[in-house]
Amino acid sequence: MQINLARKTVGKYMTNNCKKYLYGLFLVIFIALFLFSIKYKIYIQHTESMSPTIFPGTLCLIKKCKENLNRFDIVAYELNYSEGIGLGRIVGLPCERIKFLESKIIIDDRELDLKEYKNIYNEINRNYGIKYGKEEYYEIKKGEYFLIGDNHRISFDSRYHGGIDSCRIIGKVVFTW
Repeated sequence: MQINLARKTVGKYMTNNCKKYLYGLFLVIFIALFLFSIKYKIYIQHTESMSPTIFPGTLCLIKKCKENLNRFDIVAYELNYSEGIGLGRIVGLPCERIKFLESKIIIDDRELDLKEYKNIYNEINRNYGIKYGKEEYYEIKKGEYFLIGDNHRISFDSRYHGGIDSCRIIGKVVFTW
């Protein structure tokens, strides 16, 4: 009789402690996910515009930030004409002038060093229909960035629709898997 009473008492104690523990764990996980969603966003790349760097189906962790953006950073941005997100590599910074000449990118009359990107940008100017930066310099406005996709043959990027305003940039791609 006393053993059964002891089991019931211990069982109630364990059940109440487990509930408290699980509620606490749930609260910690909820707060962590909430804080994560404020600083980060997860995106699945749907197009080949960033291949071979980021293939379709790749998950991208985007750190939400609009400051400290550097040349060659890969960023996520809001698309112009449709709801959605695009990825692009920053090649032009605010207040610069950019031009594409054969397989070179010219910024403010100087050739951009593409040594580590040579295999990606080897035919940057061979796509017909480039609107900005082909014949003459494109002036990047203050607060804008010039983005291009690593798969330049199919990437519909700043060469076609001009600079991307910084208010449309979501953040940097910091990790892919």
